Amino acid sequence: MPTLVRLMKKILRRASVRYPHISFAIIAIVLSSSLFADDYEKAKELVDAGKILPLERILEELNKRSTGRVIEVELELKKGRLIYEIEQIDAHGLVREYIFDAADGHLLMEKVED
Repeated sequence: MPTLVRLMKKILRRASVRYPHISFAIIAIVLSSSLFADDYEKAKELVDAGKILPLERILEELNKRSTGRVIEVELELKKGRLIYEIEQIDAHGLVREYIFDAADGHLLMEKVED
């Protein structure tokens, strides 16, 4: 089984227990830099080395700020910084994108999707 598929299944299992409101969400981890393309092991190494926070911590932070269903998660390298981009849909169908610094978990930006 491809590593990315295993990762997605693992995240969905954990998320459904800890965050029941996203249990049916589709969580896509996209490692969009050529350095990290489809490389779960590299992301895991970064978490293990303390260079980025695990997705669980970021989702906990998001849960403090907002409610809704997570529909997409991406780990990306932008301007030399690793970030988590998370899209969430609320009960009214409004989609918001949250951008968190992957290293320290601070919210960098929140915007409503068009």
